[in-house]
Amino acid sequence: MKIGGKGKIEATGYVKKAQKSDSRNSKASAHKGGGEGDKKDISAKAKDLNAIAELLDAVPEIRSELVIRLKTEIEKGNYDVDAEKVAEGMIERALEHMLTSNKAV
Repeated sequence: MKIGGKGKIEATGYVKKAQKSDSRNSKASAHKGGGEGDKKDISAKAKDLNAIAELLDAVPEIRSELVIRLKTEIEKGNYDVDAEKVAEGMIERALEHMLTSNKAV
């Protein structure tokens, strides 16, 4: 190590070589699977979530056969909305949301 005037410190000779060799060793070990970044630890819950996400990706967003059937029923005037079922569903979803988000109304 060389110490010069005005607070200047430079790495020379052995120090520079050691720094280069350390950086090469860490790169080599990372490529061989020995580095910290190569670890892959997925919990069982994460694996389950990935499987569920894949299943959901396979389901189409719009179920065209259902849309066509409902549209036809509405046009014919045969589609009746059960207001009680709708209200029950809304309340059920609101309660589920409150329980999962830990919020009280």
